[in-house]
Amino acid sequence: MRLPTFITLFVLFFTFVILSPSYAQGDLILKFEPENMETSGEIIKLNISVENIPPKDSIETSESISKNNLDGGISGMQLYFEYPEENIGPIGFNWSDDYKDEQIKSYNFENGKFSLNIMFNEPKYDDKLIIGTVLFNPKKEGKITLNFSTNKEEDKDTALVSEYGGGYNGDKISIYSEKRGAYYSYYPNTIFKSCEITINGIGSENISKKLSEDTSGEVSSYTGGAPKIINEINIYPNNSEPTVLVKEVNISEIDPNVSVVLSVNNKVHKDYTFLTAIFLVSLVSGVAFRLTSKI
Repeated sequence: MRLPTFITLFVLFFTFVILSPSYAQGDLILKFEPENMETSGEIIKLNISVENIPPKDSIETSESISKNNLDGGISGMQLYFEYPEENIGPIGFNWSDDYKDEQIKSYNFENGKFSLNIMFNEPKYDDKLIIGTVLFNPKKEGKITLNFSTNKEEDKDTALVSEYGGGYNGDKISIYSEKRGAYYSYYPNTIFKSCEITINGIGSENISKKLSEDTSGEVSSYTGGAPKIINEINIYPNNSEPTVLVKEVNISEIDPNVSVVLSVNNKVHKDYTFLTAIFLVSLVSGVAFRLTSKI
């Protein structure tokens, strides 16, 4: 056999191996973004994302899983990781705009453990998904590492599943066809990437902000008039009702839009023009807060 012919056959064979659906696809990547960060006391914000999701019908599978013997995409996931409570304290988790309206989803912080579950209304085929942002408050200086993992004792796993429920953990699937007989197909695996966090300082501000700006410590009071904006929170006093007293508002979301409106006497005629103005101003202030929080 001449050399050019051999090279041609080798290239064809190699191409067949790469493109054949019976071989493993590229691994999915589950990670924190950024993967390395430092903080001098600022809030720790980490996106949770999944990359390299197999396209629709890109995985050969058995008829017991899919009627058309093809699979792909992602239909849901379960995530789990532990965090050192002495170094960081949980603030909350914000679902991304793409998935905040999904009906079946939950997350939980408890005793240094974070877990999340989401089942998408429709399978996702994007190459990358950003699930949401987890937020922590730095409490103690040092270097820490966050890792997606599994806790068998508490039956908490980190797992990603395909459109038809196949696990992205390298499973081997037995397939039979009249043309090829019995053979195997492999689902891609999932690579868990860790996050390294260096804490160089502790946050000086408490997440709960007191709205009073008086140095004497007295609680600020507001009577009728234009809306007051204190620490980026809107206070709307009602002209026809008693004085509004606001001492403290606890904020658990990174992009809050809080409006305080008092109406003690339900018999008082409602001023719908005023209420509409409150809604519009609240909407604008929420956008402004979101922009300033990212500066």
